[in-house]
Amino acid sequence: MATSFREVVCVLDSQHLIDSESYQRRYHCRRHLEPGCYIVLWPDSAERLDFDETAEFRGPYSSRRIAEVAARSPDPARQPMRAR
Repeated sequence: MATSFREVVCVLDSQHLIDSESYQRRYHCRRHLEPGCYIVLWPDSAERLDFDETAEFRGPYSSRRIAEVAARSPDPARQPMRAR
């Protein structure tokens, strides 16, 4: 998946996350996400950047700071799933 769009979010529970602008949002994901910080990747073809099945969640990372560093990587998909 070619990805140009990425964002660091913090998952709170099975339905809610805090986005990079500090808004609480609902998300829908095929897999259960543990609470923590994630990099969200969207394909270049995404028409909307929704937190749903079009998004790929990478993480959890142990902190927002570590996730933000990983998100700046040229290929965050190759970053470790769990950084400590």
